[in-house]
Amino acid sequence: MPSLIAGDCPQCQRTLPAFTRTVAAFEYAGWLARCIPAGKFSGRWSLFDLLAREAAHRLDGMPQPEVIIPVPLFARRWQERGFNQSLQIATVWSRHLGVPVEPRWLARVRDTGHQLQLDLPSRQRNLRQAFSAKSAVAGRHIALVDDVMTTGTTLHVAARTLLKAGARRVDAWVLARTL
Repeated sequence: MPSLIAGDCPQCQRTLPAFTRTVAAFEYAGWLARCIPAGKFSGRWSLFDLLAREAAHRLDGMPQPEVIIPVPLFARRWQERGFNQSLQIATVWSRHLGVPVEPRWLARVRDTGHQLQLDLPSRQRNLRQAFSAKSAVAGRHIALVDDVMTTGTTLHVAARTLLKAGARRVDAWVLARTL
């Protein structure tokens, strides 16, 4: 969360996330809070390309990862939508930074359904053992990409999975963050 003082935000001091740093290009509010769900649930994947291009410069100067990994969708969800918005964003940021994107290094192995209406404890229960990581992540600095960060639970659980598989460092990069 944004803070006027250096260091961890008060939320992170209470419960330290598995990722090292969060980079959020925009605040999830106003027109963006209407635009992202409209794009996600109406099959308008090109919207994410546009937003990711507009946000790419905010990644300049950040610690450079060795690989970018999008938060995966469960296969059924991908089939319903026809695209993964996190992969769309990661692909644009990959081109901007010249860092490879590896969508197959992290998989969602369990259908967790929509997290949208769940409170924090329900989100945490819902995401138990939801991800699996390939051994290729071992020793690497990874940027984990998602469209929106609300509670950070999805990113935390995915980052923890990557770290358990041997990743050296995981940063969370999101298009927008609720404040």
